[in-house]
Amino acid sequence: MTGVSLMANIPHQTVKVALPRIEKPSYQVLTTREEVVRFLGSEVIDMRKYILVVVSRGMCPTGGYKITINRLVRDGHNVHVHLLFSEPMADDFVTMVITYPQDIVAVERKYFSGNTVFQFLNHKGNELARRSIAFG
Repeated sequence: MTGVSLMANIPHQTVKVALPRIEKPSYQVLTTREEVVRFLGSEVIDMRKYILVVVSRGMCPTGGYKITINRLVRDGHNVHVHLLFSEPMADDFVTMVITYPQDIVAVERKYFSGNTVFQFLNHKGNELARRSIAFG
């Protein structure tokens, strides 16, 4: 069939690593060892096998704020990165310190080829950012 798109979830795993403080919202796809070392200070995973998807909510006034990469869905040469945002309720007890909520996941390279567009979407499906990556 022509024009039919088969969407598929892409498996990923959370990477626990201290990220640098990022002042403003950021949506990154890191594909090389050099990018990871420049961004994180060291290679945290074998970049020959994986890519990293990194998101940051930016500076938040207190604890209780969160950003999570919920799922990645392939739609042809597009990858929809679905994000969840949460924030504290007015009566929640929170840490009174500036925070920088972030999430990072590793995805096997085998799921990508050619030119791939990563679309970062909020829970309503609104596009927050777009990154085009050429995979060899």
